[in-house]
Amino acid sequence: QNDGPWQAVGAGLPPDVRTSSPRMGDDGSLTVLVQGRGESPYIYLSTEGGDTWVQPVPEPPIFVDQESLLLSPAFSTDGTAYAAVSWGQPQRILDGGQWEDFGPPGEWTSSALQMSPAFDRDGLLLMRLDDNGLWRSTDRGDTWADVSGPWGEEAPRDVAPARSYVLKAATFSPAFAQDGVLLSQAGQALYRSADGGQTWSEVLDLEPRMVSAVFSPDYDQSGEVYLLQGRNLYHSQDRGATWRTLPPAPWLDGNEVRLLLSPAYAQDRTLLAWTPGGEMYGSQDGAQTWNDASQGLPGDSVRQIAFAPDYASSRLVYLVPHPGGLYKRVGEGAWVPATEYVQPATPVPPATLTPPAPATSTAAVSYT
Repeated sequence: QNDGPWQAVGAGLPPDVRTSSPRMGDDGSLTVLVQGRGESPYIYLSTEGGDTWVQPVPEPPIFVDQESLLLSPAFSTDGTAYAAVSWGQPQRILDGGQWEDFGPPGEWTSSALQMSPAFDRDGLLLMRLDDNGLWRSTDRGDTWADVSGPWGEEAPRDVAPARSYVLKAATFSPAFAQDGVLLSQAGQALYRSADGGQTWSEVLDLEPRMVSAVFSPDYDQSGEVYLLQGRNLYHSQDRGATWRTLPPAPWLDGNEVRLLLSPAYAQDRTLLAWTPGGEMYGSQDGAQTWNDASQGLPGDSVRQIAFAPDYASSRLVYLVPHPGGLYKRVGEGAWVPATEYVQPATPVPPATLTPPAPATSTAAVSYT
């Protein structure tokens, strides 16, 4: 706190047990999983920044981890949580009561359960079944409607960069509470819903490979999204309704590539793209052109990259290589150890760049 030293917390937690990383709720509360005496961990809650902890709900009846446990954004007050695994009946607990079975009617096996970012207001759940059917509930799982889209027997998959072993069915937009937009890939197409998953439309033809979407930091105003598939890049300025094909990227088509937009993207149109193997490229014109950004790169393996929160003024980017250490880069300079002094960047006045207008050539792809 207040830039002071790290302090141990955990009053109220069982001693000498394994504890997951804290998960922060919308109200600042913290939850952790604590390995219990049985198979499933206990859920502990703190509303005092970790100073004290309580066990607000009973132990889940099935084994859960951070990925298979879904907590309401208002868990600290509504006591509502879901435990969903691909090999068993999903469970829920409402209002701090008791765990119970729930789900669509009939006999089925769950494949993936997702919760709306605004669940405490809309009660929205999405569940993909093992037959690739997609079901939707807006009353916390009491009743369900089949909302399987026009993708037929294909499996709908989310388009968020891989961060989980759970193959989710759709990706919620960062402004979902306002725009109701979801994106999903199924087969060789991208699908979009603008009504919270109730109806779906095909918006882009794709190759039969996984894609990843990156939303602009100012998506709630600009509606900008990038979609990456191999060397192919697509750009949308209307919340994924229509897409513009961008020039082919410089990396090899089969490489695993990660894409990151600067916090000041709305002004500087800056992106970084890198591969775990050490290729790195930068763009200052919204992915129209790319420059090599690997000068001084330590080794040939990158774990993670992060723009500094004040990148607009500092032009500072951090990099963590394998097996460890910390490097930095200022502006278009070389990567250097984080402890090395680098001349601060000259302040750059806000750019007046205007995002490119939607293409009118045959490269633009739009479905109605």
